[in-house]
Amino acid sequence: MEGVDKSNLKKIIINSPGQLKANLEFFNQLSIARRQFNKIILCGVGGSSITVNLFHYLELNRYLPLTITTPLYPHHDYDLPPDADANSLIICASYSGNTEETISSYKKARELGLEIAGLTCGGQLADLFQQNKIPWIKIPDKTIPPRHGLGYQMAALVKLFTE
Repeated sequence: MEGVDKSNLKKIIINSPGQLKANLEFFNQLSIARRQFNKIILCGVGGSSITVNLFHYLELNRYLPLTITTPLYPHHDYDLPPDADANSLIICASYSGNTEETISSYKKARELGLEIAGLTCGGQLADLFQQNKIPWIKIPDKTIPPRHGLGYQMAALVKLFTE
């Protein structure tokens, strides 16, 4: 059957600009420590890594209308990069909340006592954030593929940096 869109992708694409205006729920907001960091490490793989890489690109090229003066570093692997230290902010991004590399990064950051924030639709990562009072933003629509939730994820990162 030609022209059948069983996954409703056309509607997802047409409605995607609205993701940037979504009213994103911020949990444990008051526990974010407002202090200077020497780096922000953005952890994410798969569909979430698209957002991490795009945000990093925009920051490097000074396209972000934010006052981010702290360098951003993407991380797409298990654990954390060797230069993660007590002055690093770790942001864990997993659309599903079940990405094992991102959960590994989260656990390593907790083990090292680092400041953590995150974004996810739910899953194990949301449970860990809630249990440990980690500030995070809930992505509202887990029915669409992560690579099509770019607007939600970008809006969540902006909210993390401006709240």
